[in-house]
Amino acid sequence: MTARPCRYCLAAYPTLFEDGDVTACEYEHRDDPRVYALAAAMARIFQPRPNTDEQIAWFLQDADAVVDDFDPPPAKWRLRNLPNDFSEFDMRFRINDVTYVVQHSDKGEATPVRLSTYRSWQREAEAEAAARPAGALTMVPGNWGVTAAPRVEWLHAAVTENYASPGALANGPMVNDTVTGRAILAILAGRDSHG
Repeated sequence: MTARPCRYCLAAYPTLFEDGDVTACEYEHRDDPRVYALAAAMARIFQPRPNTDEQIAWFLQDADAVVDDFDPPPAKWRLRNLPNDFSEFDMRFRINDVTYVVQHSDKGEATPVRLSTYRSWQREAEAEAAARPAGALTMVPGNWGVTAAPRVEWLHAAVTENYASPGALANGPMVNDTVTGRAILAILAGRDSHG
C-alpha cells in the first residue's frame, strides 16, 4: 500500500490535498497496485505519450471499476480502442480480449462496464417490462422510491384545476421521461370532458 494521496491524484488535483485531507483520493479509487497498473495501461492507449502521472490519474476510477473482472490479474494489460459510431455508447474498447463500453451519461461520470454485462442488464429490463401487467406502477427513472402514479395524479390535478394550460404542460419541467405521452393525452381528454 502507498501513502495517500497517491502520486497520481496529487499530480492531477494538487489543490484538493493542500489542507492534508486525503478523502478525495480515497473516494476516487482503491489503493491497489492492480488499479494503478490498469490505469497506466489505459493512459497509454487513450492519451498521447509520454504519459504523465496526471494523465494516469484520469483513468483511476475507470480502472478501479473493472479491475476485479480479472481475477487473477493478468501479467500484462492489453488494451485496444475499438471503432465507434457513438450511436449507443460514448466509447468501446477491449481489455485482454474482453469488450467494455462506456454509456452516454448526462449525470456525471460513467464508468466502463463489460459489454456482456450491459447486454444482460438490457435483457433483464426487457423481461421485467414484458412480465409487468399493463397499468402496473413502475419506478420513475432518476426518482428513487417515487412511482409514476403520484406524478400522473399531480398532472391530472394541474390540468383539471387549471393550474397549468395544456401548452405549458407539454413544455414544462414535469413532462419528461417520468410521464408517458398516453398519460398526458388521457389527462388532457379528462380535462376536456370535465370543463
